[in-house]
Amino acid sequence: MSIKLKTVEANAQAAYAMGKAACAQGIKCAPCLDKHFMENISWRTYKTDMKAWLAGWMAANLASN
Repeated sequence: MSIKLKTVEANAQAAYAMGKAACAQGIKCAPCLDKHFMENISWRTYKTDMKAWLAGWMAANLASN
């Protein structure tokens, strides 16, 4: 899933999904450790994307407990 050259909202939704997937794969709560996310992040909207990734990771983590 690539999140480059999309709208800010679409980027955030994709980043949220990547965060959830990262949690399921056992990646720690640090977006920089998610290779797929870092390869596909839009540097124009990286703050929003990082926040969305973290929100997705935390939602998946809370749901798994």
